[in-house]
Amino acid sequence: MMPGESLSEIPLIEQVRVINQRFRSCLSPLLLLCVFWFAACGSAPPDSDWRDPVDAWQSDDVGGEQDAVGSVVGDGWRSGPGAEAIVGPVITVATFNQHHLSDTICQSGQCGPNDFERKWSQAEFDARIAERAAAIDALNADIIFLQEVETQAVLDALNAALDDPYPVAILAETGYSASLDVAVLARGALVDSREYSELNDSTYRFSRRFLRVDLDIQGERVIAFSAHFKAKYQDQAGRRIAEAKTAHQIVTEVAANHDGALVILGGDLNDTPDSEPLMALTGDGLLKRVAEGMDILDVYTFVYQQRRQEIDHLLIAPTRGGRYVNESVHSLHDEGEWVGYGGSDHSALVGQFEMR
Repeated sequence: MMPGESLSEIPLIEQVRVINQRFRSCLSPLLLLCVFWFAACGSAPPDSDWRDPVDAWQSDDVGGEQDAVGSVVGDGWRSGPGAEAIVGPVITVATFNQHHLSDTICQSGQCGPNDFERKWSQAEFDARIAERAAAIDALNADIIFLQEVETQAVLDALNAALDDPYPVAILAETGYSASLDVAVLARGALVDSREYSELNDSTYRFSRRFLRVDLDIQGERVIAFSAHFKAKYQDQAGRRIAEAKTAHQIVTEVAANHDGALVILGGDLNDTPDSEPLMALTGDGLLKRVAEGMDILDVYTFVYQQRRQEIDHLLIAPTRGGRYVNESVHSLHDEGEWVGYGGSDHSALVGQFEMR
């Protein structure tokens, strides 16, 4: 321990060594045990405004596991090839920006060729729905994070057009005219859902609602967050960073309270892995971007000025309840093209996750 250094600034084992040196003559084994206990309590995550007192499920954990506060962060967040053995059921998860999947009604009153909103004819709408539905069918995913869907009615039309419609189809309506919103399609049973709009930085709000969906899939608990951060078009300095910091706080605190669940975040985050917003999400290791270390040719989701970019992401909060299946993540593009999928200007990003 260096001069001027406080006890809380050094590792726990070093704290114990220093305390033991100072009080060896009077420190009994029982008191030493108490020191360990109090030090461990001091490392528990603090309460915050994001931790809803009714957030804990009132029933026993799905699958019978007891939740524990405090997720395990380390190399064990991966399973499969080159990592831990797979022992639980595996599900497929995807994120797929729908690129202005709007309806036949002009809500804004401005629906010209160069306007933000486009009023589709019924035939055009039906064709777009059929094209997106075919692409989603091909994903064969258990959970799909969607972005840029205008209304719940549009989501319902898309779901109905699928070969095997999803029992869970939830859209988080932002509320302004012609808003393009996030949604989740999922297998299993819906347990709960909620939306977040406020950011820790009171200057901004989430540009689209941050959607949480709690699911029971094959008797296992899955908590899925769907996100669409502010686009760089007409950018607002700091807004994506504020969105990332708030999303990080929400997801990691939920994961700490539900350590028996698979906790995942997916969506169009409109920034690359080395950007400040993505570092705000992943820098402390409490959220892991599953495509880290992958070749960009395998996982890019958007092309800007003829440059491939990773701006759509899947992340996992390391918990006892779930693992990412190593090397399973990849992006899908329309056949013969390297831009977009299913008529969208984004590719779909797909990965597999083990539930425990």
